[in-house]
Amino acid sequence: MLSQLHIQKHQYFFIQNRESRFRELISKSFKQFKYYLVSCITVNLKTKHTFNFLSMKKLLLFLAVMLAGYVASAQTTSNPWALGLGGNFPDFKSPNYSVSSQFSDAYWQYKGVPLRVSLGRNLNQSFNVEASFNMVKLDNTGFAITNDKFWDADLALHYKLANGYIIKNEDAIFDPYLYVGGELSHINGNTYGAIMGGVGTNIWITPKVGVYAQAAYDHVMDFEDDYFHFAFGLKFRFGAKDRDKDGIVDKKDKCPDVAGLKQFEGCPDTDKDGIEDAKDLCPNEAGKPELQGCPDKDNDGIADKDDRCPDVAGPASLKGCPDKDGDGVADIDDRCPDVKGLPALKGCPDKDGDGIADIDDKCPDVAGVASNKGCPEVKEEVVVPVAKPAVIVYFDFNSTTVTKEDQVKLDNFTKTMAEQKDGTFNVDGYADSKGNDDYNMKLSQKRADAVVKYLKKKGIKVNSFEVKAFGEANPIGDNETEEGRGKNRRVEVKMK
Repeated sequence: MLSQLHIQKHQYFFIQNRESRFRELISKSFKQFKYYLVSCITVNLKTKHTFNFLSMKKLLLFLAVMLAGYVASAQTTSNPWALGLGGNFPDFKSPNYSVSSQFSDAYWQYKGVPLRVSLGRNLNQSFNVEASFNMVKLDNTGFAITNDKFWDADLALHYKLANGYIIKNEDAIFDPYLYVGGELSHINGNTYGAIMGGVGTNIWITPKVGVYAQAAYDHVMDFEDDYFHFAFGLKFRFGAKDRDKDGIVDKKDKCPDVAGLKQFEGCPDTDKDGIEDAKDLCPNEAGKPELQGCPDKDNDGIADKDDRCPDVAGPASLKGCPDKDGDGVADIDDRCPDVKGLPALKGCPDKDGDGIADIDDKCPDVAGVASNKGCPEVKEEVVVPVAKPAVIVYFDFNSTTVTKEDQVKLDNFTKTMAEQKDGTFNVDGYADSKGNDDYNMKLSQKRADAVVKYLKKKGIKVNSFEVKAFGEANPIGDNETEEGRGKNRRVEVKMK
């Protein structure tokens, strides 16, 4: 199935080929038209300007057949001005005869080359206004014509039949019209006012160049005869506005203020990806038609602007990001991207099902509690020491220095110890749960050594000290609170 871009290109080249063939046909037809016209005028000259009716019928038949095929052919540009150059042929004889005799007795009265110049302006799709000046030397025939100098200047209002209503295509190549107007006619050395009415047609060979033919009846006031006139020539259209200078006139340009392309009716394609900017979701980056003009670097079918991982392919369900372990958590969010885990634990497994990811669980094979880092909860009766300590020394966070307050405690305790010269004392050091186990074990040892050093400094001589370090084991306070952790940073001195 063709993409939208391919269809647009196909339609564009089809129209171009049709217009090329059509213009070739018009060129040939126009040459044939000139042949008939020259033939008719030649006959007219040879017969002292009596128009040959047989040639006239051939010409009219040819025009009818040729123009019938042009009505709905091709569009033209919207040039509001038209300049006409041609000839005007008056006939003072035919109006004096019956309608049935007017064709056979047509008498075009001219000598030399007639001249007609016109300038027209489009008012809207139905009406044009046109001013013209016509000059010719007349053949003195005795029909109220005594002076061969003839000219007329007229102003006419044209009603176009190709206005979108009568002929549906207002820019059709075949452009017939009806017209009425007023004029000044210079006859026999005098200038008379006149009114006229007639029919005509333009045939646009190109959007700006065409031929025209028209015929009118002129009623001359204050002169004894009226006359027909027949005009033929070339017509040139101009004045089309193209604000963005892209070669497409504003009337046909859907984007008249920015230069564009013909295939997009004057609208631009900034990134040159074959999708006009108005329909391109990424107008500054070349992209794919199926993604409305947006790029897709990893070719996963997700536009880079919507892809969380634009450089590596992934499914749409994860916004374009991969999931190596297939656990439904994108690798970019997965704490354990190589092991299938649980979305609730950011992709990490939990073997013991205690809600604590194995990478954070100190007892991953046994269900525990978060307060004990995934290990089973320590019962309070186990934590409480059996023997009541003689004295407890507390330490500040991460400190091994005996505070002045606790020095007073130890000073008072030395009296009891002095009475127990043969006794053995246990000095047990502890720490809170902050930090890792190895560090806390060493810290508790240093605290116990600090207490022993202070007692010896005071001159205490006992049988022996048994110093032990327990790290963060056997807490007497809640390690989740600052108060509880302060109770756990201690050294207990008791008699064995």
